[in-house]
Amino acid sequence: MTKKEMVSRFSLLIFCGVVASGCASEQQSVSVSSAATPAQKPKHAQKQRVAWVREVEFSPDQTLFAIIKRIDGVKGINGEIEVWDARQKRQVVRRNSSLIVSNVSFLGQNQLAVLGGDSLQIWSIVPLKLKRTLKLKNYSQVLATSRSGRMLATESQIWQGRDLSIGSFIQSREKEFIRTVAISPDEKTIVTGAWDVEFGIEGFDAKTGRKIWETTDGQQSNAAFSPDGRVVGVGTTRGIVLLAPKTGRRIRTLGQSYGGQFWFMDNETIVQINEGEKLHKERTLVTYAVSTGKILRTEPPLGEHEFISPNGKIRFQLVGDEKTVKFQQE
Repeated sequence: MTKKEMVSRFSLLIFCGVVASGCASEQQSVSVSSAATPAQKPKHAQKQRVAWVREVEFSPDQTLFAIIKRIDGVKGINGEIEVWDARQKRQVVRRNSSLIVSNVSFLGQNQLAVLGGDSLQIWSIVPLKLKRTLKLKNYSQVLATSRSGRMLATESQIWQGRDLSIGSFIQSREKEFIRTVAISPDEKTIVTGAWDVEFGIEGFDAKTGRKIWETTDGQQSNAAFSPDGRVVGVGTTRGIVLLAPKTGRRIRTLGQSYGGQFWFMDNETIVQINEGEKLHKERTLVTYAVSTGKILRTEPPLGEHEFISPNGKIRFQLVGDEKTVKFQQE
C-alpha cells in the first residue's frame, strides 16, 4: 500500500495501519494436522500450514476485493490470491501464485497487478488468469496503479498505456528508501515518500519520471490523492501532511503523529486509522475535515483482523486457522 493512491484504487491496507499502503503487516495463522496414532507412521514428522495475510485491496468501485496470502507449507512457500464479490459476499475465485507477494493493486476494474521481488504479474480477474509477467530492474516492494488502469508505478519504474508498454524510470536518489507511491487522478504526477528521516516526500512528472519538487517531513508510511487531484496527503510521523501536488506547497498537517493508514473519503474528508498503544488492536477510525483539519467524528475501534472498505459499507473479519472471511451482519 504501502505505499498507493487510496481513492483511485481504493487500497485499504488496514492491518498495517491502511492503507495504507502502503508498510505491509503480516497476520499469522497456523494449522497443524492431528497427531498420528502409535500404530501409524506419519509421512511427515509434522504437517504445518502457516498463512500470512499480506494485503487486502479493494477495486476502484469497491464491488470487489482481493486478499493476498503467503502460504508456508510442507511443500514450500507460495502465494495465494483470493477475489471476493463485496456485494454478494461470496468468493469469486482463488488461485496460487508463484510469487511471494509483497504488494497488489487493482489495475482498473478487471485486472490485478501483483508484485513480488523483481517480478510484476498482471492477472485478469474473471477468470483469474495470469496474462503476463514484467521483469523489474530492481527488487521492489511498493506499487501504485491509476484508476483507469493505464498507469502503474513502483518505487523506481513507471509503465503507461493500455498495454503498459511505455516505460520510464523515477529519477530519485532515494529509491531504496521509498515506502509509498501514489499516482494522481489525471495521471500527470507521481508522489513518493521514504521511511528514512533524512529523505522526504518527492513529486515527479509521471510521463518522464523527472523530479519536480521535494520536501522533508519525517518518516512516511502511505500517500493518497483526493478524488479531484487537488490535494495529496502523505502519512508521516508528524501526522498527515497535505500538499499541493504540482508544487509540493504545504497546505496543513492533521491527524496524530504515528497514526495509522488513511484515505480520502471524498474531496472534503479524510479517514485515518489511529493506532493505539496495542498496535493493530486499538484501531480507532477518525474522520477529519480537509479544509480545517478538525475532527468531525470518531468511530468505535476495528477489531483484530477486521477490515473496512474506504466508503465504510463493507466490513469483515478474517477468522479461524485459514483466516476465512466473515462479513459483518447488516
